[in-house]
Amino acid sequence: MKDQHYTSASVIADLPLYITHKTGDYSVCNYDESFLGPMIYRKALANSRNIPAVQVLKKVGLARCYDFFHHIALVNSTKDSSYYGLGMAIGGLYITLENLVTAYGMLANDGHLFKLKWFEHEGSENIKMGITQHILPEDIARQITLFLADPMARLPSFGRMGVLEYPFPVAIKTGTSNGYRDGWAVAWSHRYIVGVWIGHPNNDRMKKLGGQSSAAVVKRIMLHLHPEEESQGVHETPFLPPKGYIAVKMCSISGQHATDLCTDVTLEYFKPGTEPVSSCKVHRKYAIDRNTGQLATQFTLAKDIEYKTFTLLPPEYSAWAARNGYTKPPADTNRIPDAFVYIQEPVNGSHLLLDPETPLRFQTLALKAKVSPLIPEVVWLVNGIQFKITSYPYVARWQLKPGFHAIQVRFPNANVQSKVVYISVSE
Repeated sequence: MKDQHYTSASVIADLPLYITHKTGDYSVCNYDESFLGPMIYRKALANSRNIPAVQVLKKVGLARCYDFFHHIALVNSTKDSSYYGLGMAIGGLYITLENLVTAYGMLANDGHLFKLKWFEHEGSENIKMGITQHILPEDIARQITLFLADPMARLPSFGRMGVLEYPFPVAIKTGTSNGYRDGWAVAWSHRYIVGVWIGHPNNDRMKKLGGQSSAAVVKRIMLHLHPEEESQGVHETPFLPPKGYIAVKMCSISGQHATDLCTDVTLEYFKPGTEPVSSCKVHRKYAIDRNTGQLATQFTLAKDIEYKTFTLLPPEYSAWAARNGYTKPPADTNRIPDAFVYIQEPVNGSHLLLDPETPLRFQTLALKAKVSPLIPEVVWLVNGIQFKITSYPYVARWQLKPGFHAIQVRFPNANVQSKVVYISVSE
């Protein structure tokens, strides 16, 4: 499973995700139906985000991941990976609590094979495992443990001082199945691993009992098992970082070296030579003329200059950034940049089908553009006729109509336009 293309600095987009498959078109949602934008692996995992999980599975490959799940006994099905598809990243596999504890036990065991020992009577707690097979590299197992033991990494999805947080180091992962049919949680410390499943034997829905409910039970067990001084935060044993790795303060939004401007900083461990080499370019400070709100110039008096920090995200985050209060800096009127505009959605050559069961007025297509520089407005044209003028983030919705259509976007007051995108719509 090890892949040199992925490190603790890799950034994943928690954005709306639509998948086209031979069985139909699907949208992937998070449990809270919200999106958190750019995320490093630590935050995506600790926040239990579905969309980043599916994206990682897509990149790594269905067959490769499914073979690994078989290898760690997480699944013993005779079906192939295509039967489960991308859903196996977000609970699509049919497994038991025993499967889960065995798999997470491998992480707790520094990547070594972990097997459960069953006994009926007291006095069997000191069973020795002996030397076991190494399933996952130790450094990766330790990194994942550190991710899942970090209460700050769980923000904003999970608040502080709740059922996921302990007075001593504990890594924990929860899960809730569709319709609250299952709620599970697995947690481990340097001493114990505890797993709990809550659900109906006949797979009925529960009344909003999910992973958090299971985590509450796990916490009661874990606190009971540990000595009182550890439960009070004394003589705690921390999880060890990967051997030979170096610690780097990095921005958890850009995945680059943190600067004084970064607001969300985390300490990540890297194998020497894989750490970020550049400083964060997402958070930038601008000198603003407080009288005009524009960039300060050589004629702006010192007393009229104020410095503001802006978050400049890649274009694919523009719509998300606008909805979440990320304002863009004023345009630099002293410089004429290389201007361009192109259509991100729809894709050229797309063929769309109208749904006969949905009123036509509700069947629309999102038009999205990438624009540089960030001008106030762009003009959308459909079949050569002006359709709509939109401001940042330049998103419009066009009602679907049968036939062949040409879509283009351009600057309103300059000779800058995109290539024409052609789509077809059938009834």
